[in-house]
Amino acid sequence: TLPAPADVAATVTWTDPVDGSTARSAVVTLADLGLGALDALQLVRTDDVQAMTELDDRIIGHVLATAHPRADAVLTIQYRSAPSGHVPVFEASALLRPLRTLLTAARPLRATDLALANDARPDQNGTQFADRARIDAPHALLDALIADLGGYLTPLQALLADPVANRAALIGGVDTALDDAVALLERAASLGVAQSGWGFCLDWRAQTMRELYAAVRAFVQRCDARLAAFDAAIVDYDALPSATADPLRFSALQGAEAQVVAHLDALPATPAAMRAALPARRAALATKRDEAASVLMTDHLTLGAALAAANSILPVDDVDTETLDFAAFGDRAVTISSDLARALAAVAAIATTTAATVTAQLAAYAAATSAADQVTALTTAAQALFGEAFQFVPDFTVPTAQAGACNAGVAAGASGALTQYLKTTAGIADPVPEWATGLARVRPVLHAWESIGLLAPAFGRAEPQLTPAQLPYTAGDPWLAMQFPPDFAISSDRLLYTACHTVAFDATAHLCGLLIDEWTEVIPATTKDTGLAFQFDRPDNEAPQAILVVTPATGDGSWHWDDLVGAISETLDLAKIRTVEPADIDPTSYARLLPATTMAVTTHGISITTALAAVNGVMLAREVLDNA
Repeated sequence: TLPAPADVAATVTWTDPVDGSTARSAVVTLADLGLGALDALQLVRTDDVQAMTELDDRIIGHVLATAHPRADAVLTIQYRSAPSGHVPVFEASALLRPLRTLLTAARPLRATDLALANDARPDQNGTQFADRARIDAPHALLDALIADLGGYLTPLQALLADPVANRAALIGGVDTALDDAVALLERAASLGVAQSGWGFCLDWRAQTMRELYAAVRAFVQRCDARLAAFDAAIVDYDALPSATADPLRFSALQGAEAQVVAHLDALPATPAAMRAALPARRAALATKRDEAASVLMTDHLTLGAALAAANSILPVDDVDTETLDFAAFGDRAVTISSDLARALAAVAAIATTTAATVTAQLAAYAAATSAADQVTALTTAAQALFGEAFQFVPDFTVPTAQAGACNAGVAAGASGALTQYLKTTAGIADPVPEWATGLARVRPVLHAWESIGLLAPAFGRAEPQLTPAQLPYTAGDPWLAMQFPPDFAISSDRLLYTACHTVAFDATAHLCGLLIDEWTEVIPATTKDTGLAFQFDRPDNEAPQAILVVTPATGDGSWHWDDLVGAISETLDLAKIRTVEPADIDPTSYARLLPATTMAVTTHGISITTALAAVNGVMLAREVLDNA
């Protein structure tokens, strides 16, 4: 899918510091940097910002090693620019972005991924294979790196133990220390060791060289200005009238002399003698100026060479009133040496810890009693080496009883038999792309896959093709990912295994791959049997606690509907009056006033009644009072 590394390029530009106008450039491809597809996924940024990432470090280092720009040149990486026939890195990042998304979400394919959920068993994943050499090779490189880091740090740390006494050795060896540190850190970065960026080494040397040259250039510019002022003063002196007094002549000559010396000498006997001596003074300043200019014009490959050349023009105390001293650059060399020792010691510690983890996992691999445990050990070792996000993909085999069905299912998808109904009856010309396009709207990983398919042709690469498979496959069955014949009855679960095969699929051989997405779907049925449940009170075995007895309100021998409705309504009204239970009333003084029951009563004998008042003698007592 990705363009060839030799076709992906960036352009590095700079201006020659000598003349300040000559533009230079160099083209750097991923192949020039020795990077492959996985390296590109890890290193290529998705923006156009130069921020001294590892890719920036590698590009700058390659240009310095091959194009040899001056050490003080400012290099600019143009990721959007590439010569004809090449793909700019920035454009390639459009394809790398979805690829990175896809691989981040993926996991290694397993044998159980080719089985129905109810049929998958853990023991089916036992037939995994991984070559230990895939870990032994980088492990050996890591051990060699640790040894070389120790060889680098031991003499450097010995010098830094007494930086004052060893100042000259530290300054003289700073370029070697920088170059060796860059080489070691680049190796560490290739092995995934954290904190192994080396851009600071390249940046420090370039910045220090620029500031050193700037100090020399400032001296040259001061010399040019003073020489010009001297020449103008001599012209003015030579134009003085012949009658000019000696004091004025001496003053004019001292003004000219002050432009080319740091300290004025005693006046000679005559102005003529002083005038005759000044050209030699001018020549001394001009010589220093030319020596400094030679430092600027020379392409010093190392800081040590540039610093030695700058020191060769010293001292300038006799010709320049401003102090010119390069001791601060020596101090910087001592400081960066200390920084290098700390940085590489930290890398060595991380590498040592990583190596110990890998060694332990390789021991676990040797002691493992199953292929699955061996793969687990190698996976852990690989992620310790290259980071937790690293995908270590083992081989596996499909169980023999399942292999034939897998081959048949994939063959049906590849031949078009599986999607025949969709093409011939449903009228869908390309069922698989249409299915994938629909899912890409709601599945982020499949959206990344769709982006890869759309962008690949723009980079001259073939669009990856998906092959559908349906397991278990029965001849004549339609593909259930999309619409299927209305008379087709789904009698069991199906596994829809849609894959991009880089080689012809053969379930009887060793397989490996990445599972980028999976989900479960339920196909709605056209009919559904519905069950209803009812809950009702069963007959109680306990006698009713209340009985409503209604008798006719008239004695005509008939029931009247209005009488029944009225009796029920009255009963409900009376029930509302009793909003408390007898237990709530009995303890109170209201118990004597409110009887436990409320019922209709009549004294006229028109209906059956429980005349409690008559029983209690209330009516009789009233009659007695009435007759008295």
